Amino acid sequence: MRRALQNVGSKYRLGHRTPELLFLIMLFLLTCQQTHCINLSNGNLTFVPLDIPRYESGIDLSYNSIAAVEAGDFSGFDALDEIDLRYNSITAIDNQAFVNSTIGIIRLGHNQFGEFPYFQQDTVKEIYIDYNNIMNFDLFLFMKMNPSVEKIKLFENKLQSVILSHNSTSIVDFVRSKCNLSDIHLGKNDLEFLDPGLFNGITSLKYLTLNYNILKTSVGCDVINGTSIEDLKLAGNQITTFPDLRCIAQTLKNVDLDKNKIRILHSTFIEELTNLITLDLSRNAITCLDELPAWTQSSSLSLKLSSNPLKCDCRWEWLFFPFEAWREIRERLVPAEEVACLGGPHFLSLMPWANLTQSEICPREYQES
Repeated sequence: MRRALQNVGSKYRLGHRTPELLFLIMLFLLTCQQTHCINLSNGNLTFVPLDIPRYESGIDLSYNSIAAVEAGDFSGFDALDEIDLRYNSITAIDNQAFVNSTIGIIRLGHNQFGEFPYFQQDTVKEIYIDYNNIMNFDLFLFMKMNPSVEKIKLFENKLQSVILSHNSTSIVDFVRSKCNLSDIHLGKNDLEFLDPGLFNGITSLKYLTLNYNILKTSVGCDVINGTSIEDLKLAGNQITTFPDLRCIAQTLKNVDLDKNKIRILHSTFIEELTNLITLDLSRNAITCLDELPAWTQSSSLSLKLSSNPLKCDCRWEWLFFPFEAWREIRERLVPAEEVACLGGPHFLSLMPWANLTQSEICPREYQES
């Protein structure tokens, strides 16, 4: 912390002691007194020092050359809020590394893990292990060993499978009922499919991120039944059908399906999703949309269809009726300046979305025929 304080002062060394500087120093000193944090980053360390005072509440060991976390390295801390081990060369963590410690957050990003480091820790709330080379993740074992974890961030790895290793349904259900997971981030990996029932029954789960994998099938109620998901992120996959999300209709607020291969969107798909706020279907293969369910007229639904090959014909006429609700939804549907009618007809294929009118979408001769 002394090093950090010197850095704060060096910024103003050539000038006068401004009120801003005095305020920063006072704030820094107060924070240090309250938190007892230690900065050991950029120290060329190859192991975790054993003489770190056990009253510390924050330990920064980032940007070193530590290869492993051994048994007892972080044992005996009774108020450790955060351990930062990012940007090391860690490949393994001993199961006894955190014995008899109270820990809040562990940061393990940008290391060299090829396998997930399962370790027993009853108090940790958040684990960040992004930017590694992990290929497989046993969700059951993780929940069993870390029942208090609320967030697990595994994005930017090489995940090919997420499994539940135990064969007993009753035991798996028991472990799920005891876990506190609310945020699972598995984005930017190599997942092609998810086993049915994978997240079922995790009632605390609110945020599920699976964007930029290679999923070909929708992640719907066969995978997430019994959860409380509010935000579901599936952008950048190869999904071809809209998922069945009715089982989480009471909690679901935001769905991101941007950059997939969905061709059809029927109003029945979202008819029961009455709490939906944002549905992003940009950059898919959708050509048309049935008239939206009645509840959308009195909602603030933001439905995004940018960069789809929309075929602008009479099937879209409902969207241009002179109702304020439809106008607001239409304005959120596609950016005003974007050319939307990429699927034709030709005379509309160069016209910005904001310039389209009901008579152009559905000319009178269309209606009479």
